[in-house]
Amino acid sequence: MKVIGGGRVSDDFVVTAAVKERLVIRMKDKYKQKVWVFGDSPLDLPMMKQADRAIVVVGDESSRSKSMTNPTWKGGTGSFGVESAC
Repeated sequence: MKVIGGGRVSDDFVVTAAVKERLVIRMKDKYKQKVWVFGDSPLDLPMMKQADRAIVVVGDESSRSKSMTNPTWKGGTGSFGVESAC
């Protein structure tokens, strides 16, 4: 399984929210793959909406993104649920 992603400049590349979303769409449409995604910030939400399964990765409560504590977000076409994993 190949992991695609990176949002830190220190990774020597940055994958934007739009790129992550398009990768999921392409993998599903062109390659007919079931796609699971893991995200830890609101920038991952577009990708998560397109995935077959979305998992929110949370860390220590004192340092994690507070915006990712709600397990359901409202989207333009309705809401979607995510699973959380530590």
